[in-house]
Amino acid sequence: MLQIVFGPVAVLVIGVLWFRGAFDARNRRPVVLAPPPAATSTPDDERTGAPARSELTFVRMAHHLWVAGTLGAFFSLFIRTLAGRVATVGLGPISVDGVLRWGYMLWLIGYFFATGVGLERDRKANAGTDWRELVFFVVQATLAFVAAYFLGFLAPERPYARRPACVAASVVALFVGLFSLVFLARTSRELTRDRWFAVGAGTFGVLAATLGWGLGSLGALIALTVLLLDYLSVQMHRSF
Repeated sequence: MLQIVFGPVAVLVIGVLWFRGAFDARNRRPVVLAPPPAATSTPDDERTGAPARSELTFVRMAHHLWVAGTLGAFFSLFIRTLAGRVATVGLGPISVDGVLRWGYMLWLIGYFFATGVGLERDRKANAGTDWRELVFFVVQATLAFVAAYFLGFLAPERPYARRPACVAASVVALFVGLFSLVFLARTSRELTRDRWFAVGAGTFGVLAATLGWGLGSLGALIALTVLLLDYLSVQMHRSF
């Protein structure tokens, strides 16, 4: 009895499966193998040895983050020191040492702000960033933090001394001018004049601070402030 029932059922199932397979075989599309990828031309950056696009993107991002972080750190140091001074001794009388101390710190903040404006312009213009510019900003930020230390902002418990503070701050301006002239002369040529003036003002500031000329250091700070305003105006004009 079981053989009578399962025999025709098995034959029916096998027939359906065979018919379905034959139908699928007739309607199956032939498999076409994709041709091997054609040989592409070598990119210009590989032929010329220029950095790849991913490397340029990394350098640009690191450049932006470094400048933005430096600017935020200096602004935080300035506000913290100012709040501590007001809470303890008040604003106090204005002296040459006070003008030099706070003036050089404001100059450093303004310089990194102007630099950030230029970097934002380059980002919108999709301009590339050389690795030398990244090295330049890393070194100058390090020197600027050394200057902030001697100016009494990085370590407020350290007593302020005019001579090393003015020397350190002037060295930052001297380094910015020299490095820009040597390695960045092809970029932002309209700033070449300001770079030469930065070298002169930085050199004079170092000499004046070394010799103990308070008014000479003040004159160097005024000259650097004028250069900073001109640099900021150039960046804003190029950006907008």
